[in-house]
Amino acid sequence: MASNTTQTTTKTKTEAKKETAPTTLGQASAELTALRDELRVQAALGKAEARALWATLEQRLHTATSRLDAATTAMVGDVDEVRLHAHLGVKELAARWPTLERGLVAVIDDLRSAAASARTSLDAARVQAHLAALDADDRADHAAVELHDAAVALDAQAERAAAELRDRAIELKRRLLA
Repeated sequence: MASNTTQTTTKTKTEAKKETAPTTLGQASAELTALRDELRVQAALGKAEARALWATLEQRLHTATSRLDAATTAMVGDVDEVRLHAHLGVKELAARWPTLERGLVAVIDDLRSAAASARTSLDAARVQAHLAALDADDRADHAAVELHDAAVALDAQAERAAAELRDRAIELKRRLLA
């Protein structure tokens, strides 16, 4: 009788873990997937912003290079004018650099912030999954105790019923022999 109770208790713990843990872990996995997708979008937006700033700078660089080329072509007799155009091109590039630099710094800061947020969310998801596993273990243990108590109670009832049947059989035998 005790081996049946042990098998029932073991089966109940296993079933309880299988029923409780996947739901919580599945939710944690879904949250992590959503967070990963959000970070990818943020990274793509940051790349797009950097590309746009680079395209603007590249266009301006192209303009400055074109001016420099035109100035070089026209320098046949006027070297000072060429120097002036080159100087203006360099000044224009130098003036535009802070804008590009600020944009790049903003993108880097956004990526760092998103990474920190992802780490925090990942840590929270890990803690939730661990707590869910502990909760599932507690529920399984509680269910095992309840099943054991029920089995003990049923065993006691069976013993009382068997004793009552023995007493009735003895009484019936006495009546028949009397």
